[in-house]
Amino acid sequence: IRNSFDIREGNLYVEATLGNATLALDETMTPGGAESREAYGLVRGPGGSWVRAGLLLQPFGLRIWDDDAFTRKVSGSNYASSDLGVELGLERGRFGMLVAIANGTAGAADDNNAKQVSGTVQYLSRPFRLGASGLGNVGPESTRSGAGGFFGTRLGRLTLLGEVAWFAERLDKTGRTLQSIVALGELDLLLTRGLNLKLVYEYHDPFLDVTEEEKTRLRALAEWFVSPMVNVSIGYLAQMAPPQDRQGNLDALTGELHVFF
Repeated sequence: IRNSFDIREGNLYVEATLGNATLALDETMTPGGAESREAYGLVRGPGGSWVRAGLLLQPFGLRIWDDDAFTRKVSGSNYASSDLGVELGLERGRFGMLVAIANGTAGAADDNNAKQVSGTVQYLSRPFRLGASGLGNVGPESTRSGAGGFFGTRLGRLTLLGEVAWFAERLDKTGRTLQSIVALGELDLLLTRGLNLKLVYEYHDPFLDVTEEEKTRLRALAEWFVSPMVNVSIGYLAQMAPPQDRQGNLDALTGELHVFF
């Protein structure tokens, strides 16, 4: 049993726009010192298109807030895995598309001549969102690929989100291919203005050819948006994993304060 106060993150956002060009910076200030999550230049083109370059989040799946979610962590599309590259985007009516070419080394120096390609397409039609994502990355010791789909819908005060993704990594030395699956389901109920109840289910099978390696999480959360600038939440996380994964079997009771200024 462990209880402690902790600063999970403190971020600085800066954006400057002049005509069709934008410079943006998303900087983590604490804990552990300053570190860029995103730093890029963006130029808007005709017909709802744009191009941006720099340190970018890679487009894959739903960009939910929780970086520790299996769908975010395993895919590499999270704030801890931003990468140097170029992204092309297009939004036309109900259709949207993102395609990015990056080093494939999560912000580090490029260690090979190949690049990671990832992308997302989605269709928006109130109250539905449907999308699909894919990625491919040839590394110095393995080749990784992935594909997934996601959806979102709102029914009155109820919001539903879902995502499923499959990944495969082929090891060059052995020729073996490791396959994994991640899934997420989320239900949000707006009780009253500013008060939201959230229930999240997560699933991760890291090795499809190995039995009893599955991990699951169930999170219940109450969120109170005191004002547009202040958010308070309290939640409980229940985890199940193989017995040897001690960390993956720990439950947690959390309370969080988010302040935006």
